[in-house]
Amino acid sequence: MAKRTDSAVARLASLRARIDALDGRLVALLNQRSRLAQAIGELKSAQGAPLFVPEREQQVLAGLSKRNGGPLSQHSLAAIYREIISAALSLEGGLKIGVVDVANGAIGLAARDRFGASARYERARSAPVAVRGLLDGRWHALCVAESALKSARRAIEDGLLRVSKVPGSRCVVLVRGGG
Repeated sequence: MAKRTDSAVARLASLRARIDALDGRLVALLNQRSRLAQAIGELKSAQGAPLFVPEREQQVLAGLSKRNGGPLSQHSLAAIYREIISAALSLEGGLKIGVVDVANGAIGLAARDRFGASARYERARSAPVAVRGLLDGRWHALCVAESALKSARRAIEDGLLRVSKVPGSRCVVLVRGGG
């Protein structure tokens, strides 16, 4: 029985060593990706292009989803990449998110899930004030409860704001620009 235990311990150590080696490669690749993100940020800044482009993020996530053969779930892969994208955007200049969350913190949590840990979050006093701040460029995006959309209706109808739902929540994201 001791021989079997020794074998299991050795196998565990071997598997962990392989994971450690992969982690080293992942860190190198993430830093390589981060340098590319910095270069993209410099180009965006020079061209006056927006930092946050939701369509590009969706394109990246859709491409990853197509390539994912498991065992990692699509949900887990998307969550990992949202954090990678969040970190990349912080290197490009930093993503600023306005949050209107007057109740129990659910909107703030949905915003964090949507934009990642590297984004900077700022609480807004009310939806009308927050919509004005978004239109004035204070934030790259705004997270509000679906029920607060009436405050942005005119800007949405005029094509000044675009709306997207945060899956699994009662939160929507508003970003500037026609769609």
